[in-house]
Amino acid sequence: MKYNLTIILFFFTTLFGFSQNTRDVVYLKNGSVVKGNITEMNPAENLKIKTADGSLFVYQMSEVQKMEKEQFVGQEINQETSSNVSQGAIDTYFRNFLSEKRPALNFVGVSKKNGIKKEVYGQRVYEIEYELIMDAKQDIYINTNGLSAFAESFNEKFAYTLQNTSGYEAALTGSKDRIQKGQRIVANGTISFEETDNGWRATYFKNENFKTVSSNYVTPEMAAKIKEERALLTERKKQEGDWKMADIAEVNFQPLYVKAENVPVFKIITYRIVVNKLPKKCEDCRNDNINAIQDAVNETLKRTNRYSVVDETTFKAEENTGMTFISLGGIDYEYKIDYDSSGRGGEGFTCKISYSVSAQVNLENPQEAKLKDTKALISSTKPGYYYSTKKDAFDKTLQEFKEDLFKLILKQEPIELELITIVKDKRDKVDKLIFKKPVNFFNKNKLDFIVYKKGDLVFNGEKYSLKDRIAECTFKGEMTDTEIVCDVSGGKNKKALEQYVGNTGLILAINN
Repeated sequence: MKYNLTIILFFFTTLFGFSQNTRDVVYLKNGSVVKGNITEMNPAENLKIKTADGSLFVYQMSEVQKMEKEQFVGQEINQETSSNVSQGAIDTYFRNFLSEKRPALNFVGVSKKNGIKKEVYGQRVYEIEYELIMDAKQDIYINTNGLSAFAESFNEKFAYTLQNTSGYEAALTGSKDRIQKGQRIVANGTISFEETDNGWRATYFKNENFKTVSSNYVTPEMAAKIKEERALLTERKKQEGDWKMADIAEVNFQPLYVKAENVPVFKIITYRIVVNKLPKKCEDCRNDNINAIQDAVNETLKRTNRYSVVDETTFKAEENTGMTFISLGGIDYEYKIDYDSSGRGGEGFTCKISYSVSAQVNLENPQEAKLKDTKALISSTKPGYYYSTKKDAFDKTLQEFKEDLFKLILKQEPIELELITIVKDKRDKVDKLIFKKPVNFFNKNKLDFIVYKKGDLVFNGEKYSLKDRIAECTFKGEMTDTEIVCDVSGGKNKKALEQYVGNTGLILAINN
């Protein structure tokens, strides 16, 4: 039994590479090569490999292309008792080398794949296997065969020319391949450091192979580092972008009483408009923002030029009245990072204001009716736009809120116009309609109107219905103090209006 146990232990010692002269080599499908000791392996799931510097990596078996063992020269030093070359030192070496000697190549990043410490004639040496990522900043031409005595090979020291060779020079240096501007290059090799009194110093590097990859390729180690750095940066920016000023404003909800005139069929309707307070569950809502929303409602109502402000007494005295509730559901912020594979995009705060508009209207003249309508709405910052602070994001969303409410009023609140005259052009064709300008008119540069005969528009207790339309015309902002001009286009519209020339009292118009 003891003999069998010894055999099993020896087998695992060989498999997981605890020998001082051999190590495991794992080849990944993405082209990476990791060298070290496999400490654990489940053939159906994953493996764990510990590199010479003490780093432990875990890979899914689906990522692994093959595994093998190799001999290595020198003796690995106990990682717990020796200092390592820092990642920053490796970064600095390659960044400086490319910047000074290979300026057409941009340093993206380098990952340490393995490290071996050894002594050579008493000098402590640290040999590191790397995976280096570079981008071509312009088109370059490279020699890859390494056979010509007159040209350095890109494969060794990343040598290149900015122009292709031809003729006699091409015969000496050999044919060259082009790497296009923007292409990403991955190179694998070793870099050696020697230990000095002031730490490790790079002595030379030897590249072994390279390949071009997709423009967004990074090593797993770099991806993890980028993710960690971006998370830290995001958290810092979120804290910097939070509210800097104290929320000392008090919510002061005051209902607004307004009168809408020239309402089809009913002539006049007065409204009591109320902005409701946000629910308690809204954690990131501020009183000054809620007040700003209420001010925005009042500002938008005035901007439409559709209403005149009245008092509570006038409201109660009218026959046709309505209650409009603007109920705020929440003010929500999100810090977003939205970069594509080429680095385009942005990051910052977005904001959305959730709300609903509910109307309850009591109509008594010329007929009795009760109406109810609720619309759930969201106003938000525009897609692809991000802001450095929550305040900036809210201010931009508030502008969108005003525009959304403005459009809703224009669409939902109809206005009726009384025709004054029909104007013909030089060819004796109907050209324009002149309407009496109401005291309160939509403050908009363009509106489409439906022209109809008096009595053809009725209200059936739920909505307006039109028995027949005569024609259509468009208001394009042309008006005087007492009149507005509506352009008639289309042969059918013009012909339909011919019979009403001189009988303008029969025609009205309603915005479409």
